Amino acid sequence: MRVVIYLVLLQFFMFSLLFAEENKVFVKGKVLFEDSKDIRGTISFFSKDNGVLPDPEYYMMIPDEVIELKNDGSFEGQVIAGIYYIGINLNSTGKKGPVTIGDRFSLIKKGDDVTEFNLTNIKTYDFGKININPSVLKEFKIKTCIFGKVIDENNKPLSNVYVFAFIEEKKTKKPLYISEPTDKEGRFILRLGSGGRYILRVRNVIDGGPPKQGYIIGVYGQKDNPKVIEIKEGETINNIEIKADKI
Repeated sequence: MRVVIYLVLLQFFMFSLLFAEENKVFVKGKVLFEDSKDIRGTISFFSKDNGVLPDPEYYMMIPDEVIELKNDGSFEGQVIAGIYYIGINLNSTGKKGPVTIGDRFSLIKKGDDVTEFNLTNIKTYDFGKININPSVLKEFKIKTCIFGKVIDENNKPLSNVYVFAFIEEKKTKKPLYISEPTDKEGRFILRLGSGGRYILRVRNVIDGGPPKQGYIIGVYGQKDNPKVIEIKEGETINNIEIKADKI
């Protein structure tokens, strides 16, 4: 009996591995910029399922998948199968992170229309050469925005942490928008793509997964009862205070 159970579990485990592999797509390509030879940055994948088109001039979205560019602009990696909008972000570090002032960001377009890439039912997708004529990001425009401050349990400001916005109705574990790092006074600006009901959480890293020892985390409201912020399109909300601490 134990042998039978073991074989069934083994088959289930192998099937799960195969299923996971089938839902991963290997992607590769090379980004070419007219004014850059040594390239630092990332290629970001934004799922169409989010229902929001990335527009970093107004707000910063969390990419669903991110791959770092090599110095010659080439990239390769795996992403979950899906339909994506693709963004190219040049920055000073070459590391993963939100688009910030000073970065250069461009969505892949055909004419004036943002291109959709269907990465479903395939194992490999070769983007080939992606020619980008980058435009320097202008200062972010304030459209729908939340201003606030992050403090610790002693009411001291926390710098270099991020505020994430989760759509309350979707009950998702993945945030949709992210602030720039808080300044030395703990202040943040969180730009949103649209009005709605949001839950705000704080973290000092942008990597996914469960929090680890030493992370700084927090939530607007109570830990077990987050406070929902409701904001209208084009509205700004001020003086939001979020407490966070190291775990």
